Amino acid sequence: MAEPFSVAASSFAVVGPADVVLRAGKEVYQFLNAIADAPAEVETLRFCIHDTTLLVEESKRYWEELNDCVSSTSSSTTILNQALPQFKSALRTLSRELSALLTLAKRHNGITKSWGRLKFVLDERKILKTRQRLEVSRSALGVALMLVGR
Repeated sequence: MAEPFSVAASSFAVVGPADVVLRAGKEVYQFLNAIADAPAEVETLRFCIHDTTLLVEESKRYWEELNDCVSSTSSSTTILNQALPQFKSALRTLSRELSALLTLAKRHNGITKSWGRLKFVLDERKILKTRQRLEVSRSALGVALMLVGR
């Protein structure tokens, strides 16, 4: 009888952080989308954030479905428990990266969003590093979904 509670707890451990990542991702995407005359690096980062939010939405949907059908077999529960740390780690990293970008976006939200005003804050090196970290976390999330058969 403890297994349904284990699946429910695992579900909440993924769904909560996923909501945070989705909210931040959407706000950062809108901020980057509003920058006039942005270089290709900003566009690439924006697309990376969009792809990441799609994968996080799928992960969240999967864990919500699991919570709804708690009658999992013990073997599937074992697989889920093994994959849970990977989900949580990827979501923590995504949350950290998107939170940093969201802070930047909120700080410069009232400013006319032209690239000339933001290029000193969001330089090419920062964009590249952020994109790389997002892609690594997105890959980890994808692998975790593959492990659980999704």
